[in-house]
Amino acid sequence: MDFETFSIIYLTVLFITVGLAIYRWNILSIADRFMCLLLFATLLAEGVSNFLARSGNNFVTYHFYTPVELFLISLYFDRSIKFRRPYLIGLTVGISGIILSVINTLYFQPYDQFNSYILLLDACVIVIFCFLSFYRLLIKEDAVPVKMAHFWLTICFLFFSSFTFVFYGLYGTLVGQDHNSRLAFIFNYALWFSNLFLYIGIAVVFIRYKKLIPSGE
Repeated sequence: MDFETFSIIYLTVLFITVGLAIYRWNILSIADRFMCLLLFATLLAEGVSNFLARSGNNFVTYHFYTPVELFLISLYFDRSIKFRRPYLIGLTVGISGIILSVINTLYFQPYDQFNSYILLLDACVIVIFCFLSFYRLLIKEDAVPVKMAHFWLTICFLFFSSFTFVFYGLYGTLVGQDHNSRLAFIFNYALWFSNLFLYIGIAVVFIRYKKLIPSGE
């Protein structure tokens, strides 16, 4: 499958997922509305990234998108886990991610380089949120995880972030600056497929949303 074909499939799946989230907007919980905003931001970023890729380097897109992604995911988990002090942890983690991303871009990995440090941090934080989420579900005696949207979304993000944690940890070491190598090609396709599976999973959650308990409720 060539890049153009996969891009069309990937963007189509992402577009459908965003459409499903918007369709369900009126019945979404606060946490799931943050998920909807994340999907919309992702669609916008991927559209810009594909446009820039045709004319050269598209890494600048991810320098802007990654801190936004971390900010919205932090708010999602803040409200789905329902910490005692609303939004404190979500805002703290999200704002810290934005500050660290700016520092990384200014001093370590400029716009024309892959921002693997922040992407690695992003994956690490999401994995931690996922395990904390599972712990909260396990200690609830009356919880039935398979009937909860939060459970399935957490599984999607745990799978995706665990994969990308390994990916971003190895990318800089094994690929380096040779982004046109065969190894870089394999890494990129593996990452694209993990993204595809993530958004298919989220789409299924929104399709079955009326039969599930909304996140954070």
